[in-house]
Amino acid sequence: AAAAPRARAQEVVAADVATARDLFIQASALGQQGKWDEARALFERSLALKRAPITLYSLGAAQKHSGRWVEAIESFRAFLAEPSTAGTKVYEEPAQAAIAELQPRIAHVTLVLAAGAGGDARVELDGRLVAVAALGTARPMNPGSHVIAVTAPGRKPLRRELTVREGERTTVELVLQVEAAAPAATQ
Repeated sequence: AAAAPRARAQEVVAADVATARDLFIQASALGQQGKWDEARALFERSLALKRAPITLYSLGAAQKHSGRWVEAIESFRAFLAEPSTAGTKVYEEPAQAAIAELQPRIAHVTLVLAAGAGGDARVELDGRLVAVAALGTARPMNPGSHVIAVTAPGRKPLRRELTVREGERTTVELVLQVEAAAPAATQ
């Protein structure tokens, strides 16, 4: 009786592996057609189902071709961190070359929250929360347009658009204004 749930779990895993393979094949075909954004999305789905070094490499290539250079570098690094095999050896030099090509091209932005913003300030970059530990440190960023949003209790929300160029290094100080107190009710 105990073997039945284990057999079903193995079927699910086998089905995930088969689905990951199908997604990888579809993504590869899209990449050959130059449809890199679509390929990237399918490689991501494939990787979510089954981690495989060749999928990491292929995802990195799709990210590179679709302008997601920071993500591409991390995918190539993850690929290179995997144990080398006869099947992956041929991709190691191209992965290293891609990292070397992209590294100087990415922008770096340091987000600095001005003093007095409060410990409860929430900083988002392109809709994603920026960890407090990452503030004040140069952050790799893809060239292009980005949106910074900051909220904090008792402060006016701040929204800034930022455009960074290839290789640019910049610092953005985020100053929050005190929210005006509501007028007192008169009798």
